[in-house]
Amino acid sequence: MISRALGAENYPFIVISHPISSASKAELKIQAINALDEGVNLLLKSNRSTES
Repeated sequence: MISRALGAENYPFIVISHPISSASKAELKIQAINALDEGVNLLLKSNRSTES
């Protein structure tokens, strides 16, 4: 796994299905919406504090 090789084994990331080149615009839109939702959820669950 790339994250392990880069020293960030527990780094969260979003996965989309491939290939995207053969997906229709409607399918890409669904994937984009799902990835956005997942990304927002990852950010909201972050253990990192923005307080100083």
